[in-house]
Amino acid sequence: MREQAIIRDQNDTLRNYRDLFDLEESTIYLDGNSLGPPLRAAKSQIQETIEHHWSKRLIRSWNEDWLDAQKRTAEKLAKLINAEPDEVIIADSVSVNLYKLAFAALASNKEKKEVITDSLNFPSDLYILQGLQQQSFKEKSLRIIEQESCRYANDRILEAISDKLNLLSLSHVTYKSAFKYDVKSINKKVKQCGGLNLWDLSHSIGAVSIDVKDLGVDMAVGCTYKYLNAGPGAPAFLYISKAIQEKLRNPIQGWFSHKNPFEFDRMFEPITGAQAFAVGTPSIISLKGIEPNLDVFLEAGMQTLERKSKDLFDYFILNFQNILKERDFTIDTPLDSSERGSHIALLHKEAYRINLSLINPRITRKSFITDHRPPNIIRIALSPLYMRFEDIWHLTERLAEIIDTKEYELYSDIKTGVI
Repeated sequence: MREQAIIRDQNDTLRNYRDLFDLEESTIYLDGNSLGPPLRAAKSQIQETIEHHWSKRLIRSWNEDWLDAQKRTAEKLAKLINAEPDEVIIADSVSVNLYKLAFAALASNKEKKEVITDSLNFPSDLYILQGLQQQSFKEKSLRIIEQESCRYANDRILEAISDKLNLLSLSHVTYKSAFKYDVKSINKKVKQCGGLNLWDLSHSIGAVSIDVKDLGVDMAVGCTYKYLNAGPGAPAFLYISKAIQEKLRNPIQGWFSHKNPFEFDRMFEPITGAQAFAVGTPSIISLKGIEPNLDVFLEAGMQTLERKSKDLFDYFILNFQNILKERDFTIDTPLDSSERGSHIALLHKEAYRINLSLINPRITRKSFITDHRPPNIIRIALSPLYMRFEDIWHLTERLAEIIDTKEYELYSDIKTGVI
């Protein structure tokens, strides 16, 4: 089994990209779907921003670099999802961007009353939609479709869409099981019914090929600190199709959504394009951690990355069948590659304590960073740029060791902290 992993790593066309990351050999990092590790180039870029642009050039850096950097970085991200340059901005957080777009969509059509999402959506996305309905759009109805499993998730969404629909908002790849919706078919029906669609790409961008034009996406949001590795709390992005830009208005009219912000006019005049959904001053230091990463993703190619992700998953399944299945592990992630993103939901009744054993080992010196999602999920990210097939072999061997020695019993089952 290990020999197969070594051969696959030797034949991996992406193997040299691992050297671009600052990774410790004592740690096997498998949580890139939550927070990606830093690129060395991104760390250098941030350091240069602090030591040169901020420390030496000071406010002159706005004209010399920072204003252009925001636009330039957004244009590169647009290429990654096959969008036009003026359809994407990098700003704020995923939640704020979701709020802005959802508010604009709900305000744009007073006749249509229904908002649809489902129970597989990321909780904070649900919070935003609930708050909008309760605070600003009480005449609208929020319908959260209960999805007991992913097996019929697409069918249930398609059945729910009707002429009453104002807005459909879902996660492209679900955060627990990595189920990936049939976005194209769903969006087609949304458009036929005269509604708008809004997708959260946070758990797919950087690991899954995304073509917003082919998929018929009206609006999208996503983060840059998961598979895109831009660093904790790095600015999110927002996509809005040109076809609907003129009929939607940003509910938070801010400095950077003004047509001429540096004229300091007291009356607001909106800029055109996706930039109309900007608000305030961009977070430059965090922004600077994004651009080098996008260069790497564009160079590697998303189809190549997605192909390796599928190969990593297939190799995990091979190890699962031979090592983990007999130890009461199960998998909640779809086996069909067209129905999943790039992480694995590994289930076990002792998932939380097993996860703690992986991260803080008592028997072996090597640490495996995964994360836990209630009630019984260990999430394993398949991050193609830096992950090795041998990492999977080591992981499955370690999981078997934790079960066989009952090492997990050394830990409390009271959940604390993030992972």
